[in-house]
Amino acid sequence: MFNAKNILILLLLTTIKSAFATEPVKSELVVGTREQFRACLDSEDILNSRRKLIDEHLAANHATMKQIQDESAAIVEEQKQLISAGALQFDMFNRRVEEHNKLVKTANESAEKMKAEQDAYNEDMIDHNKRCATLVINIIDRQAVLSERKGKR
Repeated sequence: MFNAKNILILLLLTTIKSAFATEPVKSELVVGTREQFRACLDSEDILNSRRKLIDEHLAANHATMKQIQDESAAIVEEQKQLISAGALQFDMFNRRVEEHNKLVKTANESAEKMKAEQDAYNEDMIDHNKRCATLVINIIDRQAVLSERKGKR
């Protein structure tokens, strides 16, 4: 006899069997052209150059941030010592703090520009990957483009 449990198991087995019985969707392989491959390689070269510049800017930014942290710590120590000092020393201290604040402002502006640079780079990299990551090229066209590029260097 079929009860609810047996019917449910039968339905489940039928569903599993039909899922495995279906054939995968066949897609035609689209082969890219030499021009597409060349464009992808050119795009990759440009992106690599931009990445190198971004890395250099990032290293400079880290160095500036380290300098700011060191100066901030020194300013705090100097401020502690000036509590008992005269007005002349406070004027010098205030000028130092103003210069430090200018450096912080410049570093923040630089960081904002670098973030915009990184965001633009990331968008371009996503676009490049969409166009080029799955590009299929026949070996003859690949070798021809690579030889052509090697001759230009």
